[in-house]
Amino acid sequence: FRTIRRFLRHRYASEFGMEWGIPEALLPGRSPDVPMQHNQSDCGVYMLHFAERLARFLPQSPDSPVEEVVEALECPPSHIQNLRWQMQQKLKAVAPAEVMQHLQEYEELWEKVPPANDHIVAL
Repeated sequence: FRTIRRFLRHRYASEFGMEWGIPEALLPGRSPDVPMQHNQSDCGVYMLHFAERLARFLPQSPDSPVEEVVEALECPPSHIQNLRWQMQQKLKAVAPAEVMQHLQEYEELWEKVPPANDHIVAL
């Protein structure tokens, strides 16, 4: 949230030529420990996982405990690897041959990447 607040302050100053006067208390932020990718290729899979989990289990109130959100987002890297595999299978069912060739090349590269550890890292 610090980055978002920093962006908003900078954008406001550049748009209006004055300092942003909104107190930070009006834009509270939380930084819970959530699962994090351990490679260069799973960012999209994590993003889709988080979006799906937040849509299903979003707390009813912004005052809900952070633990509720963290619990909804938790997943070991092996779960992300399984999600990636499921996405690949769905793509294979509908994708044209050219896309399948790129997917095959990606899979061959992926086989060379060591498996991720099942632990949670703070953002």
